[in-house]
Amino acid sequence: MRPARATPTLSSPTNLEERQRVLLRAFRGSIAPIAVSLSYRLGIALAAMMMALLPLIYLGLVGLVCYGIYYHAFNHFGILAIFGPKRWQLVSLTFLVYVTPLVVGGILILFMLKPFFARPAKQMRTRKLKRAEEPLLFAFVAQVCDAVGAPRPRRIVVNCAVNAAASFRRGLGSMFGHDLVLTIGAPLVAGLNLRQFAGVLAHEFGHFSQRAGMRLTYVVRSISFWLKRVMYERDEWDQWLIDGSQDESIRLTLIMYLARFFVWVTRRILWCLMIVGHAFSAYLLRQMELDADRYETRLAGSDTFASTTRRLVVLQLAHQTALADLGRFYREGRLADNFPQLLLTKVDQLTAEGLHVVEEVVDQSETGWFDTHPCDRDRIASARRENAPGVFRMDPPATTLFRNFPETARAVTEDFYRTLFGPTFRCQALLPSQELLSRQGQEIETYQTLSRYFQNTFSAWRTAPLSRWTLEPPAEPKQALASLRATREKLLADLSKYQKAYQEFEKADTWMLQVEQGGALLDAKVRASKSDFPTPLTSWPRVSKLQRAAAACLKQVEPALAAFETTAAGRLLTALDFLMVPGVAKRLADSAAQRQECARLFNALAVLEGQVGALVQIRNTLAVLSILLEKWEAHPDNLALDREIHSLIPSLERKIGTLRHVLLATPYPFDHGTVGISLGVYALPEMPSVEDLDGLLKAGNGLVDTLPRLRARILGRLCQMAEAVETVLGLEPLPKPSQEEVPRRS
Repeated sequence: MRPARATPTLSSPTNLEERQRVLLRAFRGSIAPIAVSLSYRLGIALAAMMMALLPLIYLGLVGLVCYGIYYHAFNHFGILAIFGPKRWQLVSLTFLVYVTPLVVGGILILFMLKPFFARPAKQMRTRKLKRAEEPLLFAFVAQVCDAVGAPRPRRIVVNCAVNAAASFRRGLGSMFGHDLVLTIGAPLVAGLNLRQFAGVLAHEFGHFSQRAGMRLTYVVRSISFWLKRVMYERDEWDQWLIDGSQDESIRLTLIMYLARFFVWVTRRILWCLMIVGHAFSAYLLRQMELDADRYETRLAGSDTFASTTRRLVVLQLAHQTALADLGRFYREGRLADNFPQLLLTKVDQLTAEGLHVVEEVVDQSETGWFDTHPCDRDRIASARRENAPGVFRMDPPATTLFRNFPETARAVTEDFYRTLFGPTFRCQALLPSQELLSRQGQEIETYQTLSRYFQNTFSAWRTAPLSRWTLEPPAEPKQALASLRATREKLLADLSKYQKAYQEFEKADTWMLQVEQGGALLDAKVRASKSDFPTPLTSWPRVSKLQRAAAACLKQVEPALAAFETTAAGRLLTALDFLMVPGVAKRLADSAAQRQECARLFNALAVLEGQVGALVQIRNTLAVLSILLEKWEAHPDNLALDREIHSLIPSLERKIGTLRHVLLATPYPFDHGTVGISLGVYALPEMPSVEDLDGLLKAGNGLVDTLPRLRARILGRLCQMAEAVETVLGLEPLPKPSQEEVPRRS
């Protein structure tokens, strides 16, 4: 019997040329071309024509506005001569009537033409790869192109996205040739095996195997993207128009509001056109994706297509988690030097339950009418119907295609940070990913200790009532130890009562927040919808009633909350005071260093605890602005709503500025990449101006997220030292709370 042909591997040969031969021999021929029906080709062509008409319709609207201005200027000039020269008020009025359409029309034309000249949004940096430096990758990509019958790319670039894309290198300038560029995401390479990676490339190049269809689709997608920019992009021009409508001059305000109204009407018309074009092209774009999926399936196999689809969902989830980590690392003055490695670490940290959720998301996904891509479930079903074994079946990591992938990953990581953080990025801040993850693990341990020590009762919106911010040696250590034992027992005994009281506090705190939001809506002459609040807040009596109920609830639960929190704070101070007892200190490692650390932590915590009330005010102002801005999107011509929003912006700026100013005088208590950094700079590196609403919103939300977490970290570290002291004194740590949350927030 003839032996079965063995699947070649890349692990044995060390010579680059031999590895390349092994790699290319793994391709068992080319795949059969995907047949495209005539009706599908005609549909794509019709969709492209339809989309191309939309900018022409848009230009037609611009032309109509220009003609309207011209007609008014030359045919209504005579209204200025109706009244005599002695009737100056009437002359002024008629002059305003004549000039206003000219000014409003001019502003409208500027805003309608702006999208043709607006710069595209900042894109992620890419790094060009050279054939001489990565011969194996270039040979592999060329073989995939040959297998699917697509033109080879003239350039290969790499970035830090969880994606790959084949596109025209010079946009419209490359549409009628084969000047393609392949963009590869380094996290994609790090997270896939070679067979999965080959399938992803086959999908991208499968689009270009469709020749004319791909070019027509490029037109459809480009125009659709442009229309979205026309509809939703806002810049300093829009802010200028808003600021102009706040001018003290009634005449200028009237002109600006009219201009804003007509700009809004124009965008609404374009929105209708965009929806029509999108609805017409969405089905055909989904079909094109399914056709490209068939190229992937026939190259890598039906089973591999399913595993790749699920793997990509996992990588995207890990990508979002890694980005959240980056924000915290950046705040600490450090960044991971290898973002793809950080992302893979996040994949490894996913629990079996989390992976099961991913499976359910994929299996239960559905395709919407306006989706340009089929859902994952439909794509996997389509691939299974192909029942293809695949012509390429090697499964080593995709990173084997690179001569030195870690070096490439670090290079694109730097590019990614420059895009993300701009000129504030410094290469000196880069540290090995494992070191940063180790630091993060230590921080998580502090939150877990805080949860255990206080039995998960830390609140972002309540202060820790410590009676002092220094350590004092107990006058009677034995009596202090007995008090510590009694305090621990009392905390456990009163825990259930506190939890019930805190639930009432959360409810009342939420009511107070809704009172502020409801009052702001009433001031803005906007009626709250049923979905805005559980309790209808459609009148001042209703708002006042809810406010009284919230105040009464807070007054009722405060004694129980304060008693428990005072007991918990007393336990912490009593335990830490034993650091000053020589007999206890000598049984602890680095007790002198811990006493110094306590002084730093107490210094920072005293300031932060004093600003909890200010942070609550910022939180509430942000919540009010959030609901007002949401209503403004639907009612941009509401003058009262506009005034209410602009009255809150200076208030938010003052609250943020005052809080930051207080924090600037206190050193940050933990290790940081910038020596001597203050709490204020840590929490908010730069103070946005009152004109920068987006910056103020980001700054406020950043404070609301950062400062409670920092308070929890400081308290958690103090709890770690206190728990170690209690252990030395023969007291075991309290049991882990049943519902652990890191850190708890209201």
